[in-house]
Amino acid sequence: MRLLHGLRETIIRGAGLILFTLILSLVAPAAAQQPLMGIEDVKPGMTGIGKTVIQGTKIEDFTVEVLSVLKQKGPAGDKIMVRVGGDVIDKTGGIAAGFSGSPVYIDGKLIGAISYGWSMTDRRIGLVTPIYDMLQMAKLNASGEDDEPRTGADPAGPPAVSTPIMVSGLGQRALEKLTEQLAPYNLTPVLSGAAAGMESEKVALEPGSAAGVQLMRGDIDMTAIGTVTYREGDNILAFGHPFLKRGGVGYFLTSAYIHQTIPSLETSFKLGAALDLVGTVNQDRNEGIAGVVGRYPHNIPLRMHVKDLDTGRENNLFVQVIQDELLSPALVTTAAMQAIEQTIDRTGLGTSWVKIEVMGRNLPDNMLVKENMFFHPTDIGSGSLGELLEGLALVLTNPFNAVEIMDVKVDVAIEQSIQTAKIEEVHTKTAVAKPGQTIPIFVSLKPYRGDAIQETLNFTVPAYQAPGPMAVTVRGGGSVPVLQKLLTQLGAQEIQTEQPKNLETYLRDFVQRDRNNELVAEITPMIMENDPGVMFGGEIPLTKAPNPKAAMPAKPPVAKAGAMAAGKEKAKLSTDYIVDGSAVVYINVAGKTPGAKDEK
Repeated sequence: MRLLHGLRETIIRGAGLILFTLILSLVAPAAAQQPLMGIEDVKPGMTGIGKTVIQGTKIEDFTVEVLSVLKQKGPAGDKIMVRVGGDVIDKTGGIAAGFSGSPVYIDGKLIGAISYGWSMTDRRIGLVTPIYDMLQMAKLNASGEDDEPRTGADPAGPPAVSTPIMVSGLGQRALEKLTEQLAPYNLTPVLSGAAAGMESEKVALEPGSAAGVQLMRGDIDMTAIGTVTYREGDNILAFGHPFLKRGGVGYFLTSAYIHQTIPSLETSFKLGAALDLVGTVNQDRNEGIAGVVGRYPHNIPLRMHVKDLDTGRENNLFVQVIQDELLSPALVTTAAMQAIEQTIDRTGLGTSWVKIEVMGRNLPDNMLVKENMFFHPTDIGSGSLGELLEGLALVLTNPFNAVEIMDVKVDVAIEQSIQTAKIEEVHTKTAVAKPGQTIPIFVSLKPYRGDAIQETLNFTVPAYQAPGPMAVTVRGGGSVPVLQKLLTQLGAQEIQTEQPKNLETYLRDFVQRDRNNELVAEITPMIMENDPGVMFGGEIPLTKAPNPKAAMPAKPPVAKAGAMAAGKEKAKLSTDYIVDGSAVVYINVAGKTPGAKDEK
């Protein structure tokens, strides 16, 4: 929950006036505008009508009969059990996914919204969420109670009528990835398409209208389809059950078009598409969603450029994604994957060069930039985007302050090749060095199916390095550092490092992380004889150090644990290859230079 405080505070500050207005306009004058009936006045046997859209944008009526009133304690809340019927229900085969929010009236008075049902049963029977419970959404949040965003439906409540996520602009592989990412939220994407010929038609939201809660818009569209229950001025209530149950939110609110309601043996569903962006969904709670027409949420613009170096094909993608700590990284990464898949039009191995630029308020210098080179033997599309997902998650969930992302730009170049090289040999002609001295380290790299090449790393011995043997590991930038491997082998659960004090230091490790195409030289731990279970320069725990005579021309003094400045100094060299492997060279550090300080 701590990770969500920043987003919560931002939403509360921005939405406070909206919520206060919502309470005044919904709770007080509602009865004068739309007659309401409380659940205490609803009795079994009463009949009425419901309103919904099953095709196009036309609102149609269906019949409703009250079967029972379910009084429940706890968060599930009271519900009204009803049986629906009529020509509309005959066409749909019962209550379909997307009916959620359909208003129900008895004697012209609104009693609530169709919201719950059961699959693989009589789908003409469902539950209604009382309208007065839905009206409390705004009052609850404005009072400061229960304003912590949450995820998932209430386990104590009945099964909600599923809310389909209509998706257009995604290929099969990106859709499979999205399905996997949305599974924890009990959401299942369904391929749909835009409403052809509806581009210029304006559809006003009113009770019974199809409405969309949109997570992404632009070249890719992701929209959950439901029904409007109530409207008072610019304020609306819909769904009658939670979407993601995140409390105060900032989703896109759209009008919607229903292509067709698809009958199914398990659960019928409305196949639809978003139309115009009309406002913001600012509440997502147990009783439904609340929104405001004419006010629009902050969003994350993603600009993606991909070039296939083999075919010369280039592709640009632009989408707007909701800003949400948990959902946004996955949504942005899904869109980026689609841009890559659409451009290279293949799967399999490849090498890519990726540059990520994130602009946002409260970021250090308002900008985060990350470049790297990637290789993947089976799926270069998804293999290129790990740092995009990680970087956005770090920014949005950081423990220091909320970041409002203003722009995300990603440039990717891909070719169908194996641009990798393995470290074959490492040596130095400098066997003895002084603190502060720069040592050339010679590295032999063997590219995949190529001739060996020679690279030179210039490593500077730290001025505070203690005299005695010093192990320097040369590795590829994407390889796990030897110190981290050692701690893992020794069963360490975490590496004790200095805790970041602000956002800049929190992001520093990510921004300055070694690149996959870099050669890295760094001091590594070296514990000498009679220290069981520790490492001497390499990757294998030893009970006895290697013969120092084999590593150095003269026998070095014995070093104690912690005497080396492990991992604090390193040298880097960029190459044209993703570097794999590691090797160790040993240097004997001579007496300290005058004025040098001991490593503490």
